[in-house]
Amino acid sequence: MNQNPEPSPSRIAAFWISWGRCIKQHIALGVLAYLLYRFFFWTKAGLPSGHQVNRSWADASVVFLFASLLAGPLNRLWPRFKVLIPWRRDIGLWFAITGGIHIGLLAQRRGWNVLGFFFNDQGEFLKAAAHASNWVGLLALALTFFLVLTSNKFSETLLGHSSWKFVQQSAYSVFLLSVLHTFIFVYQVDARKSEAFRWVFWIGIALVCGFQLWGLIYTTRLKRRSLKTRRKVSL
Repeated sequence: MNQNPEPSPSRIAAFWISWGRCIKQHIALGVLAYLLYRFFFWTKAGLPSGHQVNRSWADASVVFLFASLLAGPLNRLWPRFKVLIPWRRDIGLWFAITGGIHIGLLAQRRGWNVLGFFFNDQGEFLKAAAHASNWVGLLALALTFFLVLTSNKFSETLLGHSSWKFVQQSAYSVFLLSVLHTFIFVYQVDARKSEAFRWVFWIGIALVCGFQLWGLIYTTRLKRRSLKTRRKVSL
């Protein structure tokens, strides 16, 4: 008896359709990433070319972070935004990709001496504002890497849905750390050339916090109504 039947044609078709959709989404997000990079590059005219490039990628990554955290509450508040849910994971991945480009370009400028971001030649901690921003960014990077590794069906199956969901909540820690990292850099290090990004930064924070709070209140009210209805039915 065949213990391992071959996948049905419908499953194979569904697999390729899913992969095709995923590839199209990544192409679209890749194009968007480049457009965001070019926009922020244009707003930072006057900076040395190396700084202009890596900081523009950093700004693009923040936009992707904001977008990934808006998808959930928008879907809860208005079901028509359910179309964003299949994009949420990929948007978060492009936050990691664009942030990784930013970090890679910085490391390249330092000759890949990454310890130079945190210590001087004598091995002492660097304590200037830019270096404090680097420490915060390092924590955000570690959490982002962990999220990327676990943001898949295999990890969800391995951990169980509840545990996996708890792990994914660390996205909010990434948000707080990234906001702090960006705030220190924009206001203490790069204030001269970040005027345009400041608007994006504060509007993004307001939207994420506002819609997350609104979504939480809405979901809590729905659960309370559902609980009241169940109690009435049981009586």
